[in-house]
Amino acid sequence: MAEMRAALGRDAHLIFESNRILDHIEADVCLAVVGGDEADVKPAFAGCLRHADGIVVRAARHAGMVDLPASARIFELEDFAPISLEMMDWLTSRLGAADGN
Repeated sequence: MAEMRAALGRDAHLIFESNRILDHIEADVCLAVVGGDEADVKPAFAGCLRHADGIVVRAARHAGMVDLPASARIFELEDFAPISLEMMDWLTSRLGAADGN
């Protein structure tokens, strides 16, 4: 992590596809993606959900999910192709706040 920060600078945003990275860093924004069946959920994902600022779910699956944290913003997508304008605005706002803008 120190090498990446030194190479990129403190103002750079890094995107990690990892649940366990949250054991090592404090993320400016944590976005969890629920994509598979509940039986396929990795144990580390529960920790990710505790840190999640936003959660992306398929709209059809959201109704049956009761364990999502109430504090997280839920983004329902029909599929995981392009993200919605609402989600893009939310991310831009969160990352701008992290930068102090």
